[in-house]
Order: sequence, then C-alpha cells, then structure tokens
Amino acid sequence: MSLHPVIVGGGPAGMAAAIELARHGVRSTLLEEASRLGGVVYRGPLRDGVQLDYLGPRYSEILSRLHGEFEEQSGLIDVRLNHRVVGAEGTRALVVLDADEHLHEIAYPQLLLAAGCHERSVPFPGWTLPGVILLGGLQLQIKSGVVKPQGPVVITGTGPLLPLVACQLHASGVTVAGVYEACSFGKIARKAWRC
Repeated sequence: MSLHPVIVGGGPAGMAAAIELARHGVRSTLLEEASRLGGVVYRGPLRDGVQLDYLGPRYSEILSRLHGEFEEQSGLIDVRLNHRVVGAEGTRALVVLDADEHLHEIAYPQLLLAAGCHERSVPFPGWTLPGVILLGGLQLQIKSGVVKPQGPVVITGTGPLLPLVACQLHASGVTVAGVYEACSFGKIARKAWRC
C-alpha cells in the first residue's frame, strides 16, 4: 500500500489539498481525468497563446496564483493526468483507467474526493436541438478560447452563474440577447449571500 494520500480531482479543491499537504511535508498522489490541472474553473485555455482577458482580472489572478503555488510544491505531488477512477477495490484501493486505457489498482491510506461540481440539467422540449447548449458547456466553450457562439445568445435558467456567464460572453464580444432567470432576484441574492 502507498504511504501517500490519494486525491481524486485536479480542480481547485484537489490542487489546494495537494498544496496544503506538501506545505506540511506530506507527499500525495493526485488523479485527474483531464489532460490539464485546474478543473473546469481554473484549467485555463486549451491552446497556447489564447488570452482570457474577458473573464476578468480576478479570474486571471486566481488562475495564475493557484498554478504558481502548485508548481512551488510540485516536488511532493505525484500528478497523474488522464487517469479516470472507474471503481473501488475493497475499502483501500481505487480502480483507475489510464490514458492508454489500462486498468490499474491504486491503494491508499487516506482518500480525498475532490471531484468538482456537476451541472444539474433539467430536460425541456428542444434541449437537444442544434444551438441549444447547457450553461456548463457554454462556459467551457468560452474558457477554452477555441469556440465562441456566432449569433446572439439567450441565457435561461436559475442560479448565480447566469449573469456571470452573460458578462463573460459580452466581454468576449458575443451579443447577449437576454438573461431570463426563473427565480426571483431576492431569492438569488439570499442564496448568494450564504455562499
């Protein structure tokens, strides 16, 4: 069995956990299913040379700081990119599929799950039509720096990400035709205050 804790997820939470362990001299193994660290939030552009200025200075600052702190502690972190956890073996081992689609068993003394957030989609008539994108997919598009919607965008749903994504789209040069929130403003403000 490895003497090192295993962290599942290379997003902000998983990276922060690995950084904190390393600051205390503890080696860890970090498993990430994507080809880059940072998760959906702070992975950064998928191509070199792409600037994400339209996401705002705070985004760029936190992205840079997180990756910088991680790099400082990288000597104590065994990063395994393109590794997807597909199951568990008993109570102290994970079954992992690597980039070459080989299964491995990774034993651990401690396990930290930092698998990130997942979009909770609600199917509606027309949600699979061309041009209809769920908010998470839309945000991935604009953060990838590869694809932007060509025409006016209408954003509908509920939650604090709607106006954020609308502002990011607008700043990147995309016309936002409207944001339609299903919840009352007061309710959103109360939920945002608790975060």
